[in-house]
Amino acid sequence: MPSPLGFLLLSHAAPDQLERLVVTLNRLYDHPAIAVHHDFSQTAADTTRFPDNVSFVQPSIKTRWSDVACIYAVLAALKLLYKRSSPEWFTLLSAADYPVMSSDDVISELRQSPFDLYLDHQLAELKPAPIENPAHSCMGTHPVEWRRMAYDRYISKEFRYPSLTKRLTYTHRQIIIRNRLLLSPFQPFSPAWQCYAGDFWFTGNGKVAEVLMTAAEDHQRTFEHFRGRLCPEEAVHHTILANQPGLRICKDNKRYTNWLGQVSHPRAIEMEDLAAIRRLRPHFARKFSPDGSAGVIAEIDRMLGLK
Repeated sequence: MPSPLGFLLLSHAAPDQLERLVVTLNRLYDHPAIAVHHDFSQTAADTTRFPDNVSFVQPSIKTRWSDVACIYAVLAALKLLYKRSSPEWFTLLSAADYPVMSSDDVISELRQSPFDLYLDHQLAELKPAPIENPAHSCMGTHPVEWRRMAYDRYISKEFRYPSLTKRLTYTHRQIIIRNRLLLSPFQPFSPAWQCYAGDFWFTGNGKVAEVLMTAAEDHQRTFEHFRGRLCPEEAVHHTILANQPGLRICKDNKRYTNWLGQVSHPRAIEMEDLAAIRRLRPHFARKFSPDGSAGVIAEIDRMLGLK
């Protein structure tokens, strides 16, 4: 029998935090298959401290924030996971994530699910309409503005050209092209292959894994288009998966994050977030700090029956 749920863990710092997450997943899910991509070029980690159900991508891919290398790191971990095991489902977590629902409830929900994939995916549009009743995990505090920004980030093309100011000093000016017809030679998008974006973290089943494990080879033009774009990890797999015919996708990725007043990163989870976590019933929450989240994690452990 395939294991119910496997895990992909992405980390680049704080190996103690990664180890803490692994210990909790092992306790909750009875030592599931776990594949880790840890960027050893950024931080050393002692792999001998991890149990046999945990495997590491070796050699690791050098990653950095807002770079397509993060996608290749996820795909490498996914291939490693399915090489060692064949879970019914897999979920992508960072070392700064933590489970907030019991394993029995998570697995029961996934096995009874009408969906193949839980992924926040929003169509990047120049003139988007408001989203009615967006999921809590929907990326962007104001979904209309976020999708318009996603259009400029992933579809529009900027051209810079040399110029002179009124004082005859050298500078550069820019032209931003937003017209679809003018953009078509420069991008892979079409009415049959649209651009989607959203939160990076997701959960999928074996059908999703099959699509992703050959995605870099099958969709080279899409990968090349996003190379060099800002935050490509928030659009590459969204575009590939949301354009797959027959793939049933839920826009709620089953994550709890608090973006209130934030731009680049969500707020660290605090005690005040626990009421919303209990009410919304996500599977996982993020982010937790390596040092300052001990109290709230202890409370979550009590909530999960681990204390």
